Amino acid sequence: MESLGRVAGQLANEAEAINDHGEVVGTTFGFGYQSIYVYRPGEGMSDLKQLLAEGSRDWSFINATAINNHGAIVGSGFTNGHLGMQHAFIAERVD
Repeated sequence: MESLGRVAGQLANEAEAINDHGEVVGTTFGFGYQSIYVYRPGEGMSDLKQLLAEGSRDWSFINATAINNHGAIVGSGFTNGHLGMQHAFIAERVD
């Protein structure tokens, strides 16, 4: 067993899913802030919102429930911050 660390500035993390490549997704919590993270071996832990294209950053994430072997992440969140409606999402890795 090993620690995955934390997203900078966050207080706690929960792991939700892992794929065959050791990539992990979960929820990260801070002072009045909740988002989701992705951990990639050799890259460490990142807030998913920071990995999104500029036009997609208006999401407020609730959770990430799975990551497949292609790095696609599914979960739920609100569009337009917390002012929007709750939706399921899929975020696909683009290299």
